[in-house]
Amino acid sequence: MRRVNWAVAALVAVVLSACQTMEQVPYDRASAGNIKTINIVTPKAPDRPAVVLAATVGQSFGLIGALVDAGMQSNRESDFEAAMKTQNFAGNDAFMRHLDGALTSGGYTPAHYSVTREKQGFLKAYPKGADVQGDAHLDIVMYYGYIASGMATPYRPFVSVNAKLVRASDNALLMQKSVFYNPLNGAPENTVTIAPDPAYEFADFDALTADPAKAAKGLDTAIEQVATAMGTLLK
Repeated sequence: MRRVNWAVAALVAVVLSACQTMEQVPYDRASAGNIKTINIVTPKAPDRPAVVLAATVGQSFGLIGALVDAGMQSNRESDFEAAMKTQNFAGNDAFMRHLDGALTSGGYTPAHYSVTREKQGFLKAYPKGADVQGDAHLDIVMYYGYIASGMATPYRPFVSVNAKLVRASDNALLMQKSVFYNPLNGAPENTVTIAPDPAYEFADFDALTADPAKAAKGLDTAIEQVATAMGTLLK
């Protein structure tokens, strides 16, 4: 049941993320203070990629249809997860690797702090103490995977990231921005949007799982572009 509940939550999050967003606060490096080391706290992200069919026949049949859709999505995600394991691909690891590179290119030193995250959204408090590195904490909430807008449309990678940067010394908000790769229904004003690469689209789910190497490369490319955009926002 937990997998089915996550399928419903992922579907709702992906579809609504393009029409609902947090307040967008740009980063002003000059006034932020002497920020040299950015501590990336463990991002909030799903434990496997979502595979979302945004418009289905089941949506016309109320709760029963929604449960059927959720079960089918959960099955798709299990199959896709298995395909990604054959490529040793983990989206969370890819994001951290690319984000480290983007921060380094921007003149920062990236650091990491592991936290257990059970609730959705940003953390309510940030780590303190001598064992915590960083002049600022970067808090990330991410969804990623493949999405098709309808049964007759191709699957393409999507990534949705909300990011919050706070100064470590006083928890002052330095930045709060959203980045969307392939937003299904457009994205809110003042957010960053990235169009999907047409090289990584698949006619249907069978085509997606039939070429796991290309599917993994498509996700990695999307995640890299989002991480690069995050680095650009912090320049």
